[in-house]
Amino acid sequence: MKVHALKGGDKAQEHFDSIEKTDGCWPWPGWVVESGYGRAPLGANARPRYKYAHIWVYERVVGPISAGMQIDHLCHTEDLSCWGGFDCPHRRCVNPDHLEAVPQLTNIARQQWRVRRPTCSQGHEYAGDNLKIRKDGGRICIRCRYGDPDSNPRSASAA
Repeated sequence: MKVHALKGGDKAQEHFDSIEKTDGCWPWPGWVVESGYGRAPLGANARPRYKYAHIWVYERVVGPISAGMQIDHLCHTEDLSCWGGFDCPHRRCVNPDHLEAVPQLTNIARQQWRVRRPTCSQGHEYAGDNLKIRKDGGRICIRCRYGDPDSNPRSASAA
């Protein structure tokens, strides 16, 4: 494991210093927004500005992020059991060894398999009568959205 030292000081430094540095993920101990990403408070003002914690750490440990690049969580890309989404634990990770600056298309391509997984989060297969395509190309599981037709009394009486 590499030893990481931050360059520069912000209010977020206290959060970073409190993280137990291991070979695994380093969950951000501070504020986490609804999307699941940590937020680092910048400055000591009564009304501080904020930056995503993984970006804040990356910029201080690795360096500036080039224009057109995004930070990809390699720990997420490599964890085949994680389907992503708001409760993905990797979004909180600020371990610089798990972060990589990549072009947006690379970041998207690494996540495509999650977008086209064969089942919904409840394990229902996206196929046949159980699949509805949204206008934006997303998929809806009919069983989850409208309930299981086999256990729906209205569908039994309509037959």
